[in-house]
Amino acid sequence: MKATIPQQWKSLSLRQLLELKYLEPSDFDSRTDFFIQKVSIITGISDSEIDELTQDELFKFIAVTNFINTDPKDYPERISFYDLKSFKDLTLGEFIDIETYIARGLENATTEILITLYRRSTINEWGMRIFEPLLAIDFEKRKAEFENFTAEIYGAVVAYMNFRNDFINRRKALFGIEEDEDEEEELDEDEKDNKEELIKKHSWKLFLYNLAKGDITKIDAITDLNLFLVYGMVAMKYELKLD
Repeated sequence: MKATIPQQWKSLSLRQLLELKYLEPSDFDSRTDFFIQKVSIITGISDSEIDELTQDELFKFIAVTNFINTDPKDYPERISFYDLKSFKDLTLGEFIDIETYIARGLENATTEILITLYRRSTINEWGMRIFEPLLAIDFEKRKAEFENFTAEIYGAVVAYMNFRNDFINRRKALFGIEEDEDEEEELDEDEKDNKEELIKKHSWKLFLYNLAKGDITKIDAITDLNLFLVYGMVAMKYELKLD
């Protein structure tokens, strides 16, 4: 039999990418079984059909599917009916929502992150792009739709995580992350894990409560503010040691 072999991420779906990304060799009895499962995910053919592949077909498969070892770099600004919201235009509430998803682990958070970033939008009478509110989205229904989109869309998650990590690293003190003066520029994995744990433990509810000065009726208005605006004010308060 002849197997169709995808040669780039756009030929696979987001669902296939996620299945491949979180496939663990330790879950299989042998490396061969692990490899067969990868072939099955990529080609859509069953294990029994894989047994019919010739050795030449298997070697060809190995050669042309090397792209799955690296994450997609390019991603669409628009897919189907959904536009990608610029990261610099995110609100504090959207950032907190995504942080909540990340705390569960990217394996479980990817689709929710993408649904938050890619949304229906319209241009208002002043030429400004307005995105649909997150509360209007049926996440479960949209999740099935997004998982069928091209795997290239995962590149937006990679780009967002780079943006997010840079945003946090530039504001270490505001996120409870302080470095020693003699700390090496390059951190080892244990140190990175410890810092990530500090971020995960950050109490967003307390953060919002403090921003609202205990007036919970103001929290919705605060979460609708631009992320950079809020943290600019928080940084000013921190630097001036204001109560």
